[in-house]
Amino acid sequence: MSDTEGGRRFRAAWVAGVRRHFPGEPKPGYVSGWDEMPQWERAAAAAVHAGVRGVIEGSEGGAAKLSREQKSRFVALCWTAQM
Repeated sequence: MSDTEGGRRFRAAWVAGVRRHFPGEPKPGYVSGWDEMPQWERAAAAAVHAGVRGVIEGSEGGAAKLSREQKSRFVALCWTAQM
């Protein structure tokens, strides 16, 4: 998978999570589509995807033992660190 495709998938999952888990109407920038995002934010999304994927692959199955909440916190932490 290319970095761009990974970034797109990460962004789509992020937007779905924002819409599902946070009440009210989010700021437009929180849920904008890939094509509406600035280049720096696309690069950040691709970098987060690559980092998360690297940890998952490097864990040799260990990441599967994390709870759903732990997985979510890890991805959110990666995004925060990238920003």
